[in-house]
Amino acid sequence: MTLSPKHLVDRRAIPLIEAQSCDTIPFVEAGFGHNVETIPGMTPAGVTPVKSPEGESFDLFVEEKGLCGLQTSMRYTLGMVARVQAGARGQIRTGRGREPQGPGP
Repeated sequence: MTLSPKHLVDRRAIPLIEAQSCDTIPFVEAGFGHNVETIPGMTPAGVTPVKSPEGESFDLFVEEKGLCGLQTSMRYTLGMVARVQAGARGQIRTGRGREPQGPGP
């Protein structure tokens, strides 16, 4: 399957959830086939990857400061993704292991 450019996800449109370490973020059940899962390689160092059961509500506990990518496993290609920013944007490390440049988006 080939996606045209109009099907690509614009990273500026990806929802950003702002949180602090030790916050709990509730995800409400949206039906079968929906879950919450960390995106491999897009979590701060030391964060335990999570994958919620499909079709169930889930509470995500924010462990560390940093930027974490989340997805709905079966619908990742449809753009069902989000980011959780724990702590100040300019004071965290990105998933690539470098300091962000500038004040952030």
